[in-house]
Order: sequence, then C-alpha cells, then structure tokens
Amino acid sequence: MMRDLESLKSKEFDILVIGGGIHGATVAYEAATRCYKTALIEMGDFGSATSANSLKVIHGGLRYLQHANFPRIRQSIHSRKIFHQIAPHLITNVPFLVPTYGHGIKSKFVMKTAIAIYDLLSIDRNKNIPPENHIPGGKTISKNEIKNIIPGIDSENLTGGAVWYESISNDSERLILEFILQAAERGAEVYNYVKANDLIFEEKNITGANVTDLITDEQFNIRAKFTIIAAGPWLNRFVPKQELHFPLTKAVNIVVKKNLFGKYAVGLESAEEYEDKDALIKRGKRLYFFVPLRGKTMIGTTYKKYSENPDDLKITRTDIEEILEEVNKINPAINLNFDDVSFYHVGLLPMEPLVNPEDDIQPGKHSKILDSENVAGLKGGIFIKSVKFTTAPSIAEETLKLIDKKFGKNTERKKQKIDARNSQIENLSKPDNIPEDYINRLKKVYGNKRYYKIIDIINENHETAELLSTSPPVTKAEIIYVIKNEFAVKLQDIILRRTGLGNLEIPSSGTILKIAGVVQKELNYSQNEIEKEIEKVENYYSIIKRNQVNTI
Repeated sequence: MMRDLESLKSKEFDILVIGGGIHGATVAYEAATRCYKTALIEMGDFGSATSANSLKVIHGGLRYLQHANFPRIRQSIHSRKIFHQIAPHLITNVPFLVPTYGHGIKSKFVMKTAIAIYDLLSIDRNKNIPPENHIPGGKTISKNEIKNIIPGIDSENLTGGAVWYESISNDSERLILEFILQAAERGAEVYNYVKANDLIFEEKNITGANVTDLITDEQFNIRAKFTIIAAGPWLNRFVPKQELHFPLTKAVNIVVKKNLFGKYAVGLESAEEYEDKDALIKRGKRLYFFVPLRGKTMIGTTYKKYSENPDDLKITRTDIEEILEEVNKINPAINLNFDDVSFYHVGLLPMEPLVNPEDDIQPGKHSKILDSENVAGLKGGIFIKSVKFTTAPSIAEETLKLIDKKFGKNTERKKQKIDARNSQIENLSKPDNIPEDYINRLKKVYGNKRYYKIIDIINENHETAELLSTSPPVTKAEIIYVIKNEFAVKLQDIILRRTGLGNLEIPSSGTILKIAGVVQKELNYSQNEIEKEIEKVENYYSIIKRNQVNTI
C-alpha cells in the first residue's frame, strides 16, 4: 500500500477524518462501507496514542446498571458485536470476578440480581457473531472458590463472588488497524504521519484541512465536503469556541510479568474512598481491575488531572510506583515491586469538570458528537469528543447517520466482495519448515483474511522464514508483510503496533537490531536514519528495566 500524496492533494473527498485512533478508524470504516469518498489522516501511527493505551476490555455495559443507564448498556452490547464481527481472531471472552460482602449493596444477592438483569438485557449478545466467540452468562461463586482464586483476600464478611464475562482485545493496536485496513479495502485513502495543522474555513464553511506530511515535510491542503475531527485529546485544538474545550485526565495502566489470578480478570476495591456522583447505586470505592493478557496481568486504572500540552504527555516512575503501592495496599499477598513491571500504558481522556478542587477525578462518562453548525455556526464539520473505546463503533454509526442527513442520502453498509483468494486459504500450501503452532499464531494475530499473505512471502523466498524473535515467534516475512501491506514506515510501528512483539514487554536488543536490519533494507533507511529509529524504540522503554525475554 503506497503513500499517494498526489491523490490527497488533487481530490475533493466527501469525508475527511482527522485522527486515526479507534474513533477515527471506525468512522472511516463506516463511511467507506457506505460508499462515501473517504480520506483519513493521523499525525502519528494509527492507534499510537490513547486508543492503544487502554485496559483492552470491550465492555458489555454491566457497569452502567449502577447508573440505571439502559440505553448505554444496549449501545455497549451493540458495539461489542461489531468488534467480534470485524476481528474475531483478536478478541477473547474472559470471566470477570468481583468479591461479594455482607448483606448490602456489595452482597451476593444484589450482584446475582444485577447479573440476572444484565443477562436479560443482553439476551441477544451472541447474535451474528462467530460461535467460537459466544459470550456466556454470569453466575455467582462460593466463598471458598473465591479464596482459592484470590489468595490473601480480605475475608471479613466475605460471602463469595460474582462472575460475568467481558471481551478482551488481545491486541488493541491491531484491532484499531483492522478497521483501518478494512476501510482501505473499501476505497478509503488512509495515511499515517500526516498532521492536520488547521481547518480550512471559507465563509461559514469548513472545507477541509491544511496538513503536513511528516515523512517529507511537505505542506498542502486536503479538501472535503465534510470534515470529521476525531483527534482525541487534540480535539481542543480544532474546536473554534473556547467554552467547548474540555479538561483532560492522565490515565495510567501497568503490565506485570505475573499471571496473578489465572483465567480470571478480578476487580478489587481501592484503599481510598471514591464517589461517583452520577451513580444511583454508590459503592464508595473505585475498582482496580487485574486483567489476564498473554500470560501477564494488566492493572489499572489511575487518573490524574492533566493541564499540559497533549504532545508532552509522559509517564513517570512515580506514576508506576503509585499503582504498585495501591495494589499492595489492596491485597498485600500480591506483593509487586518495580522489577515486576514489563510494560505500561498512558493516555489522555476527557475529564468531568471539577465542581470543587477536592472532588475525585472522574474520566468522561459519554462520547459526544458535536455538529459544528450547532455549536459554532460553521457548516461542514463534526467534532467527536471520544471517551470510551468500547462504544466507538456505535458512535461511528451515529456520526454517519448525521452525515447522511447532511448529504440528503439514506445509505447503509455495502458488503465487500470477498477476495477470491480468501476462499482458497485452507488449501494454501505451507512450507515444510514452518511449524503448525507458528501458523496458528499468524491466524490469531493477522486473521484468516491476512495471514496467508505472510505464507506467500515465505513460499516465494524461504529465507524469509528466519526467526527474528522466539517469544513471540516473529519471522522476517512478517516484517516485510507489514511494511508492504499495513502502512508500517517506522521501527516503532512494527515493534509496538503490528507484530505484538513489544506491546506487553521489552524486546531484546538483539531482536530490535535484527528487525531494524530488515526495515533498513525494505525502506531504504540510511545508517544514520536507522540508528535514530533504534534509539527511539529504546527510549520508549527507558522508564522500565530491560529484560531479555525475547532473546534469540
């Protein structure tokens, strides 16, 4: 997939999407399936900011029962289905567990009732998703069972636990990319490393954006009938009215090397009091979630007010140590230290405005679609205030319904013609030197629509079967594939967001150097340029201690 900047310069698009996180990706996908002439630009790599730095949980909306927000529950269930339909290979269902205590709001009876209501509200949760992805109903478990699952749990008034199932994105970076790729397959023109500088205004109309291609430093205009800004925390830069700007909170998760609770994702109450002002049913504490992911555990989330430039967002050692300290207070038996941390996530989310400085920080509750004509007197623009990863597909559908009204159309999704090659995948010849478990990994990472292209590369040149990493196993063919087919133009793109190699732990220096050698050859990097790419990758992990898990 080539970068055709001349196409961006010369065409007038129906829709220009600014932002390549989950909201921009789903909007571009939705627009392309409705046959709109669509372009998407992202100033970094696709899904490289807040969207990648999530807890990777595709919520079904059970949490919204405490707000009695039934429409939000249904929206979450609908969105979750779309994720399962678009990328079933990237999603698994995991049992979530919270302890039950006493006879009040945290009791087994109350939680059992909540799960029963939720299962009724989500009765169609498995409709039109692959059978292997079907989501079970919830249940409660005994006190002894939960004590076996969570050693060291506070046993005072403990009565058991409540279990329900949520979907987990095994690789949220590739999940975002899947929407991007499918949008491109349906005709959308998608570009990473193209930065929107300013919107273009003609009288009272937004007619596109002035942009800079960060690869070539070339500046030019992109023209569009409608411009949709889904720029996450950078949205404030484009919203013309200061009063529409929203405060931000810094959200942090960590990944630790230990699988703490087996197959279960566990929610445990923080040590500090917390008030959710919008909840009808108040628990009094914030839940920390411990989510199993590829043999490790992701823990989060902490929130802090953030008032600086989004470009300057950084995670500090203190951010990580604060989570570790809180986790050890919650359950001392977990006993984590800094050396247990294998990775971290940091992102910016809209924050609920503070009425009083001492109020608890709360991330925004709902994503919002703002019509520029209504909020700023400008035609041709839509601003998406993005909050929840899970509901992005529903927000995209609502956005396109609004666009349909603007165009005076009544569009609906068009089914893409299946590549004739896809029907022959099962008959694909596999090289003798490729183990079956490696083929299975390719299917899980790239899906049935894409993995065979890597096999094709190996069939054409068996030398590309060389392993550059053993944990996970990554071959030279994969690097060539993502460069030629998935818009990977930088070393970070490949290590952090294409192969799954470096998004939960630090690859070894040897692995990084091997991959850099392939990148240098395929993208014609000079020695100085590839050394800078290696340095950027090393700096990304600089806050945590290097391990050698991926040594080959």
